[in-house]
Amino acid sequence: MAGTSKPLCLTLAFLSMFALLSLFSAHAAGGTAEVCGEMLPYRLEGSSAIFYPDGAQLRRILEKYGERAPDFDLSGAEGAKSAAIELDPSVFTGSPLLISFGGCSLLIPEEILSSLSAAPGKIAVAFQDVGFYVTRDGREALSGDNIHPFIFSVPYFLPDGASPDSVVMVSNMGESDPAHIIPRSWYRDGRVFAKTVRPGAYTPRNLTWGVFSDTKNRWMDEAALYLSARGVMQGVTNPVFAHGVMTARFAPEMPVTRAEFTVMLMRLIDVRPEAAGTPPFSDAPQDAVYFDSLLGAKSLGIVTGADGGRFHPDAPLSRQDMLVMSFRAMKRLGMIKASETGAALRGHSDFGDISGYAAVPLASLAEAGLLSGIDGKLCPLKTATRAEAAWLLFDILRRDAGRTESVIPTN
Repeated sequence: MAGTSKPLCLTLAFLSMFALLSLFSAHAAGGTAEVCGEMLPYRLEGSSAIFYPDGAQLRRILEKYGERAPDFDLSGAEGAKSAAIELDPSVFTGSPLLISFGGCSLLIPEEILSSLSAAPGKIAVAFQDVGFYVTRDGREALSGDNIHPFIFSVPYFLPDGASPDSVVMVSNMGESDPAHIIPRSWYRDGRVFAKTVRPGAYTPRNLTWGVFSDTKNRWMDEAALYLSARGVMQGVTNPVFAHGVMTARFAPEMPVTRAEFTVMLMRLIDVRPEAAGTPPFSDAPQDAVYFDSLLGAKSLGIVTGADGGRFHPDAPLSRQDMLVMSFRAMKRLGMIKASETGAALRGHSDFGDISGYAAVPLASLAEAGLLSGIDGKLCPLKTATRAEAAWLLFDILRRDAGRTESVIPTN
């Protein structure tokens, strides 16, 4: 199995472990440990504790907690260095599932549990080191989806002087692949959280690198640094060491092109296209740096192109098109609902300048508090700047993280 990546090895190891559990369960050592007020049985397989509650125990726990999601803390198995729990997902219909071990926590949304319950067989949720794995009957590796992702969190000590906005979760993709930053990750109250569709190994990291010389102490500075730490946007120059700090330029007033913003959006939603090869538009060459992003965005309905099957990738992006693309991306993540009235736009003097295809997206963003005008105007046809793009994407991510403060500032 030479050349197999580390995450695949870990996944195969877990699949093998669960496939063999039934063979050894009658002879494995174990005991019981209190979980959510119930004494749940577990067996030991090496240094792993595998809990196997029955349906009656799970239902009693759910009844006890009511509308609250009980925390199935598996840390009570003495001496265990890793843990797993086997359960029937149909028991959790209409309720999310929160499981923790060794400080790590995993929230599985009720929508994923509901879909899992449609097929026969128990699922197993396992923790090892700083990572989680979800399988069915020891054979099938399971994943989430972008609308209903797993929420994985780990404790993290914030170093003195470090910015919380620079702390992210990184997935360890193996020795042969670079680490992958999870854009939908954030630090809060001593923990790092990540919304992810991929089980595996994770590491919290502080990715503070320096400052942008042309945004410091300006309204877009927080957004620029937040997005930079998550790989969504970068500076326009390579960082240099000057006056005791790493410094780069962000160019906040520079116009954004249609291709550039497509790349930013696809990085934010962290969706990788499955299709390959076929150019999505006649003016999008396969060797272009934005090709994969444009391919994914077209397949997801985030971009639709312009006249004659073209996209005009290098053309400046209008504010209304930036907002339309963002609305479509947010819909793919289940983060926004379409406006039914459009009333939120009518207070702006240039309401009539909005194109027909952009009216519902802009009204929806306005009703969600993600759009404000400039001096009483929406300026839909104005070219979007990097600063405006940064603040909008920053606002989407912090909304996604549950932060409610949200007003797009003006110059």
